[in-house]
This record gives sequence, C-alpha cells and structure tokens, in this order.
Amino acid sequence: MVIIFLIDFSLILNKGSANVLTVSGFVGHVMTVECIFDPSLQDKKGALTSSGNLQKVLQESLSIARMVAFRYLPEDKIKEFADKNVHIHFLQGGTPKDGPSAGVSICSALLSLMLGKPIPHDISMTGELSLNGDVCKIGKNNYY
Repeated sequence: MVIIFLIDFSLILNKGSANVLTVSGFVGHVMTVECIFDPSLQDKKGALTSSGNLQKVLQESLSIARMVAFRYLPEDKIKEFADKNVHIHFLQGGTPKDGPSAGVSICSALLSLMLGKPIPHDISMTGELSLNGDVCKIGKNNYY
C-alpha cells in the first residue's frame, strides 16, 4: 500500500513573513509584511531598513518590534543576529501605511526569520506592542 501526501505549500508563508490585519475607513484588509537578511549594507551592522510607503508611526513600530523580538530569542541567537542587517517590506507599496497596530505582526515576522519557522498563511495579527512586549488594546475596543 502506498500513501501519497499532497502538501499545498501555499498554506505556509515564507520564513520571515506574517499577515497584518489593517483597517482603512470602514474596510478591513489583510496585508503581508516580509523580512529578509540584507547583506547589501556591508558598512552597517545590525541595521533595520524598510520599504512599502511607511509613515512615521509605523517606522517607530519597526524598532520596537525588533527590540521585543530580541527579548524572546535565546542568548546564542541574539549574538548570531545582533549584527545582521534586516530589510522589512510591506506589500502593496502604493498604499500609505500608518498606525502602530502592525507591531505584533512585525515582531512575529522577525522571529519567524530569525528562528527559521514559517507562520501559517491563515493567521493574521494586529496590535501595538509596548516596550515590555505587551500587546495593547486596539483603539477603544476591549479586545486583545
């Protein structure tokens, strides 16, 4: 008897990718954030660069997400990745992106990249991260 498993690899995002839940007016969207190690910045160590039409508040979320991600890494991984340059890209670059609520998705994408573990495609996240790694309430909702 032969058993064949068919695996749909589209069900798993690439390592370093995470889905973000966004709201624009009364319409919700799912957007993908991607992270890669960027060897092109030879003169910098540990740089964090970004692309995808990001506004100021979201730029701040990038650095907070990186700090929080490093808190969840084992000591050997921190030493391994501290000097690596990371580029973060938000797809759909023509759409301006602002607001802090992508922090948990950015942090998850960074951890996925650093630990080499992909996130399933059917999981999307939203939420602002505090410096202590807490996920903050979304707007005036009482949901976490």
